[in-house]
Amino acid sequence: MEYYNLDGEPEEFKETVDFDDEVTFVGVGGHVMEEYKSYKAILQAFEKDEGSLVNVTVEYEKFKENDEPPKKYLNVLVHLVKDR
Repeated sequence: MEYYNLDGEPEEFKETVDFDDEVTFVGVGGHVMEEYKSYKAILQAFEKDEGSLVNVTVEYEKFKENDEPPKKYLNVLVHLVKDR
């Protein structure tokens, strides 16, 4: 279970994590799963001369077609990558 603040509010994210050539977080509970039927974040790291480049892909399914995409959760992923 991961805990974080989003827009000043505490939230939690329960996930399964798979490590292969990439890191995959699949949502199984928490606040994000109240807003989306499914949520998966895939992180791929590529070495560069100085540091690494990380590609973040988010796959999700909305409950209703007019629901917003999970843009607000991208900042959480960016901070996760920067903190590593």
